[in-house]
Amino acid sequence: MNYDELRDLCKTAKISLSDVASELDMSLDGLKLAFERQSLPIRLVKPICEKFAISPNTFFGVIESRTGDVIHGNQNKFGRKQIINENKETIKILQDQLATKDEQIKMLMELLKSKNHE
Repeated sequence: MNYDELRDLCKTAKISLSDVASELDMSLDGLKLAFERQSLPIRLVKPICEKFAISPNTFFGVIESRTGDVIHGNQNKFGRKQIINENKETIKILQDQLATKDEQIKMLMELLKSKNHE
C-alpha cells in the first residue's frame, strides 16, 4: 500500500488523513513520509487494517498461489481456505528463517564476548 492508496481509502470512508494520523499518534507529514519511504512501523499496520477492514497483505504485496494465480481478497470459500493454508506455510517458513537468524545473532554475540575478554 502506498500513500495514494491510503488517501483513496480515506476518501471512500469519508475520513480525513489528519484524523488517521492523529489516531496513530503521528503527524500528517510523518504518516506521509512513512508511506513514501515505505517505512511504516509494523505496529501501525494492524490499526490501519482494522480501521479500513483490509488485510495486512495489502501492505506486503499481492499473494500469489503456488499455481501462479493471483489471489485477491474476494475469493470463494475454497479460495480463502487455500489462502489460509498457504499463509500458514509461509508463516512456518518465516518462523524457521527467524530461528536461524536468532542462532546467527547468538553466535555473533558469543564471538563478540570472547573478543572482548581477550
